[in-house]
Formats: sequence, C-alpha cells, structure tokens
Amino acid sequence: MKKQLLLAGVAVAALMSGTPGRAADLPLKAPPAPPFTWTGCYIGGHIGFGVGNKEFIDSLGGSDLSGTTGDGAGPSLAGFLGGGQIGCNYQFANNWVIGIEGAGSGADLSGSTISPFNGKTLSARTDWLASVTGRVGYTVNQWLFYVKGGAAWAGDHFQVMETGGAPNTYNLSQTRFGATVGVGAEYAFWTHWSARVEYNFYAFGSDSNLFFGCTNPVNQTLFCGTPATRGPETIKQDINQFTVGLNYRFY
Repeated sequence: MKKQLLLAGVAVAALMSGTPGRAADLPLKAPPAPPFTWTGCYIGGHIGFGVGNKEFIDSLGGSDLSGTTGDGAGPSLAGFLGGGQIGCNYQFANNWVIGIEGAGSGADLSGSTISPFNGKTLSARTDWLASVTGRVGYTVNQWLFYVKGGAAWAGDHFQVMETGGAPNTYNLSQTRFGATVGVGAEYAFWTHWSARVEYNFYAFGSDSNLFFGCTNPVNQTLFCGTPATRGPETIKQDINQFTVGLNYRFY
C-alpha cells in the first residue's frame, strides 16, 4: 500500500512540474489589427479620355468668324489625357470622409468643323486641365464612394481658317477658368495602395476674345491688314473627363 501511494505521489509531482513548460510552449495571441481608416494624405496618377464641345458665337455682329450675329457653330473634342493628383482625407463618425485634392492632366483633346453659315473651318484644342476640389465620401469596408467639386482651369487653343481668295488663319490661345463637379469610387486593395475610377464635368461658360496672329500665304499685308486681329468672338465650352487612377496613401 505504501508503495502504491509513493508511485501516485511521484506521478502527480511529475505532472505538475511539466505543466509550466507546456504552457510556455503555447503560442501567444496576436493583438487585434487597428481598424482601417482613410485618414491621411496621398499622391497618385491617372489616365483616361475626354470629350467636349466648343461653340463659336458671333454675339456682337462684327466678327464674322463663325457666322453672322447670333450664329453658333463649333467642333466636338475627343482625345486622351493623363496626369497626377495629391490630396488629404479625414475620416469621422465611423464612415464619413472629407478631403481636399489638387489634380492636373496633360491632354490632347482636339476637333474641327466647318461652319454651316460661312464655310470657315473652326478648330479647337485643349492641352491641359487642372482643378482644386473638395471631396465628401462614405465608406463601406475598404470602399470609398465620393462626390467632389471646386475650381478648374484649362489651357486652350482656337483657330479659324478662311477659304477662297483670302485664306487667312486666325488664332487664339488662352487659359480658361471655370468649375468642375465629379463622382468616383476608390478601393483600398493593399496596405498603402488604392485604385479608383472617376468622372468629372468641367464647365467653362462663355468668354469673348479677339483672335490674333492672322497669317496669309498669298499676301500677309494685303489680306491681314494692321492690326492683324478679328473679333470679338464668344466661345462657350464644356468637357467630360473619364479616368482610372492609382494612389499611394501615407499614414
């Protein structure tokens, strides 16, 4: 009997001495990951295409570039664009995000048409677009759906080419100021990276200007005169922009 009690005591002692070692071998539970947030700044790039309309209007009755008083005609534009953006976001009340963004695109949006009123060729080209906008969005997990709006600028070139005995060409280059609104969706697919799709509408209204730089291959002095200007001509324009982009987000 004593021998059996001794063996039981040895077994219990061995079991108790081995328990701490086995407990130490158990893996430690990792701390929970911090919740995902859109708060922070980012930088990125985008590519896409744009379409738009440019309308030449002889609103003052002295231009005769696009037609007679009140006549309007102009080309539709289309082409590719690409550029970059930089901005910052702040997420609050769990799912809401506000932010500010600056963006710029080099563009090749161009088109031409023949005026139905006088047969002159009306051409237009947009070389770049820029904007500073505010954003308001709502998050669903790692998705961000947002609207945006703000100020916009465009680098434009316009041309009117006459035909017949006086094939004069008149040009106008200018920076236009206007407004933009847009919508987009962005998905955070990795720790610092997110991808997005976006649509923006640019409205530049109407602006009246003189056309300069008359050139004539036959007789510059005779046909262009001094000064070599025509106008004023009112030009109304708007542009639709469709892009996909990639952002690197800083924390």
